[in-house]
Amino acid sequence: MPRITKKGQITIPQDIREKFTLLPGTEVNIIVRDNQVLITKNRRENKFLKWLGQGKGLNKQNIDHMINQVRGRKDE
Repeated sequence: MPRITKKGQITIPQDIREKFTLLPGTEVNIIVRDNQVLITKNRRENKFLKWLGQGKGLNKQNIDHMINQVRGRKDE
């Protein structure tokens, strides 16, 4: 049974970490509901995912332009 340390830390059992892909550095949310405390994995937007598959049927120049946008570069 996990216990809370003096610093307020808790060790999440390995099988749970693996099941939910909780890697070191993963951001989590702490939610309080009535007399429960829930820990949820933070689902920040992955900027790469919105571009996934967008290069189909484009020429090299257009793909280079899209890559520059993803990387935050201004048009050259």
